[in-house]
Amino acid sequence: MELAEGIVHALRGDAILFTGAGFSYDARNSLPPPDNKVPNARQFASQLSMLCGSKNAYDLPIISQHFMKIKGGYELLNEINRLFAITSVEKFHCEIAVELNIKNLQSQIKLTHSSYSADAFSTSKWSQQLRQDFNNAKAVFFIGYSMSDIDISRVLFASPDLRARTFFIVAPAEDEILISPLEPYGSVFKLGVEDFASHISRCVLPKDVSTEYQYTWLQRYDSDVTFTKPDDKAGIDLITLGIVNPAHVAWALGESGTNYMVKRSELREIQREIDRGRTWFLIHSDLGNGKTALKFELSYLLSRLSYQVFWDTDFDVNKKNDIRHLANETGRIAIFIDESPDRFDVIDGLLSLNTKNILVFVCVRTTLYELGQSKYEDYLPDNYLPIDINSLDDSDVTDFVALFNNLGLWGEKAGEAEETKENFIKVSCDRRISRLILSTFEHSEIGNRIVTSAKLMINNRMPLGSLVILCFLLNRIGHPPRPNVVPIR
Repeated sequence: MELAEGIVHALRGDAILFTGAGFSYDARNSLPPPDNKVPNARQFASQLSMLCGSKNAYDLPIISQHFMKIKGGYELLNEINRLFAITSVEKFHCEIAVELNIKNLQSQIKLTHSSYSADAFSTSKWSQQLRQDFNNAKAVFFIGYSMSDIDISRVLFASPDLRARTFFIVAPAEDEILISPLEPYGSVFKLGVEDFASHISRCVLPKDVSTEYQYTWLQRYDSDVTFTKPDDKAGIDLITLGIVNPAHVAWALGESGTNYMVKRSELREIQREIDRGRTWFLIHSDLGNGKTALKFELSYLLSRLSYQVFWDTDFDVNKKNDIRHLANETGRIAIFIDESPDRFDVIDGLLSLNTKNILVFVCVRTTLYELGQSKYEDYLPDNYLPIDINSLDDSDVTDFVALFNNLGLWGEKAGEAEETKENFIKVSCDRRISRLILSTFEHSEIGNRIVTSAKLMINNRMPLGSLVILCFLLNRIGHPPRPNVVPIR
């Protein structure tokens, strides 16, 4: 993502802004001149060192800890208040604050080494909210902010997809060595606060260029989905019945744990390939091995990266016009081809557009792909990447063990060691989600849950496809449906 695009997202209110000590560049405190210039983090650390009787240079968390040891926390707070009680700011501070609509957040001061090292953050409500906000934001800006804050580093490192939409604004003459720790987390721009404010003022918010064209064969993915924390029932419904809730997917992708779904390792592989310029992918799996869930995960992540995401439907009317109109769409586009029986004609039509801003994901059952692999290779571009998601890698296996632990789906295996559960998935289930799920249905507790859910869904006139799957599952657990259970429509 380019800086200008990130600023547009910020102007539209779809970004997060973090300000560090460097943001106060050229601001003034209440001290008499020339001592009234607000220091940055390194300058403040140097002043604390001198007050401690040392001329050496230390990181701020380290020297703050030592200052508290010899002078006390009260004196440290006094020093912070003396130097950082701002009485005047420059015009460019106001421009950034007004244009990006900064809201002041009151939170505890995290300054000393011990406070940075505390693990309580990872389980706090602040941590959960921050992860969700990062996940939901289309751009993240850090101005004058070092990554010495281990809490923030952990959140960024746990979400590698954030790097493409994260920007660090540092001083124009910032030391390259000090910039290096920032680069794994995002793009670094040596602009300074004043020049960054100029970039904002020069940025023109694009007018609404959305077309009135109504797609019929293609369906737009709703990128404005609001994340909602799922309960255990939602997780069980996803695993046993394949019911995917986009709001729950959005929540799960922002969490570090596995309480709803597993973030498949293939997501990272696909993101790496997109960064390298690859635009065509073929994702295949057998029934029940996670193809639909991966489609939801990818759609949400791509929408956070400013892609317009489209899904095909089984409604064939106006298909050619829909494909032609894609060439008129601005920005980046991602298309999932999943439902179309004439998928080869669709592939041919998309290739004829010859546009580099379109990602294409062809989703197909493994058996169909293997039977028609030569035909797919004839139609797809030479650099298409086939991705087989049937088999779970070791990290996915570990996450599925944790997910089944959280949802209470292990039945008689609940008391077994984690290593034993992992080995069960790898060997007995051949690393396949479908076999893992079927193995859990044999436990009476889970079977009772399915029976209860089945009665509710049948009474609510569930879709025919889901009904067929449900009948299969009920038969598997020894509760075959009676003909008079299914209501006549």
